Amino acid sequence: GGSSRQTSKIFLYDVAQLDDDRDAGRQARFVKDLRRFLGVKDALPPFPPRRKTTPSSYGDGTTTTSAAVSSPPLMNICAEEYKKLRHVLVKDAGVTSLWIRKYFL
Repeated sequence: GGSSRQTSKIFLYDVAQLDDDRDAGRQARFVKDLRRFLGVKDALPPFPPRRKTTPSSYGDGTTTTSAAVSSPPLMNICAEEYKKLRHVLVKDAGVTSLWIRKYFL
């Protein structure tokens, strides 16, 4: 038997490209590239603003978040209440890691 080769395309981006307020041209190129990748001819709706994180003033390695607009609350994936979710994500991460190494790298 022959080996099958994955031919699906993957669109990689940095989340900073979603709302690049320092370089409008960069964001315009990102939107154009995303539309082309998705095969969308119409304009995409604007992306909601991201929360900006900065090092905290406590010097403990944590970050503080500021949001000029109302945003959904951030979640701490390490909190006990998300233990079941972490279990699912870690289990799926192993499968994803194998796929990336086999077909993507």
